[in-house]
Amino acid sequence: MLLPSGGADQARAIFAAVEMARPLDKRPPSLALARTLDAMGVLLEIDNRFEDAMALWRRAITMATAVDGPDSRTAATVRLRVAADSPARNRSQDARSNLKQAFAVLNRLGDSGRLQAAVVAATHAKRPFRWA
Repeated sequence: MLLPSGGADQARAIFAAVEMARPLDKRPPSLALARTLDAMGVLLEIDNRFEDAMALWRRAITMATAVDGPDSRTAATVRLRVAADSPARNRSQDARSNLKQAFAVLNRLGDSGRLQAAVVAATHAKRPFRWA
């Protein structure tokens, strides 16, 4: 999720308004809700609240997989975020596990998934651990 300068505050206000209208825990599982949880996790990470972000990302992965099946692109995308952010917090094993699962899903999604997996692998080739 890319935000313009100062956009995080606007996003927080929008999410707060959405939560007030109908709490997220009262909404039925959906890919849209999984993506919302992912975006909220990004905002928590910006605020240096990584453990809270991880909790939302795990919920997003679980929800996307339940709604969309084991080959959920949404779940794979959230897993890639977790994999990219975990090494900086001394969680290399968590990063490897999520990356491996994300790559497995992406490689089963056909050419677009394989291309996304290749771009991620090339982008993060200098990480301090082996990706696969």
